[in-house]
Amino acid sequence: MNKYESLQQAAQAYFAQNPEAKQEKVILLWREEGGASLSYYGGQASQLTDWPERQGQPMQHVLRLDLRQLPNPPADFLSLFVANPEDNEAFLPFNDSSQLHFHTGQAAMPNTPPIAPLSTQMIQQKALMLPSEIFGWEAPNEALKAIRQQLFNCAYLGGQPLWLQSDEHHGPFIGQFDERLAPELNLGDSGVMYLFEDTAFWQCY
Repeated sequence: MNKYESLQQAAQAYFAQNPEAKQEKVILLWREEGGASLSYYGGQASQLTDWPERQGQPMQHVLRLDLRQLPNPPADFLSLFVANPEDNEAFLPFNDSSQLHFHTGQAAMPNTPPIAPLSTQMIQQKALMLPSEIFGWEAPNEALKAIRQQLFNCAYLGGQPLWLQSDEHHGPFIGQFDERLAPELNLGDSGVMYLFEDTAFWQCY
């Protein structure tokens, strides 16, 4: 049983016992060799007029994610850029080391990018409904705590952030992931990257 199936089974069991429980849509993300997907790690960026830079140096395209399964997406797709994947200084909200590019995903850059792309790997995504009460600092019972812990160990879009440290930002949340989704992105000690409509940053232990 994979993570998606395990979470789906746990959520369905909870909803069967609690049919009035409020639900939130979440889209799980994971890297997968081969296969087809419009979301991917590394690879070419899409629809850029000006390549993102920091201090005159081109930033690295880290991943592209399909947002169209979200209830109210800010765009069809987003691309995340960081100044330096190995020395990633995007550890505070509104830093200058990360940049989000929202776009329609129709076409890649027509010209050669100014920085060599990371090796492309497909990102699969699948939606499911989870109890809203798993979000926040404390789930109210053991069944919800178990679902919360399972989701915490996944990359996902939608729902609400599951923080490692304090809740540093309260803007419109898009999703979160760790180095299992972006293996060449330094996120510190078992860190998590948080994506919001207006910023992207990470926390670690």
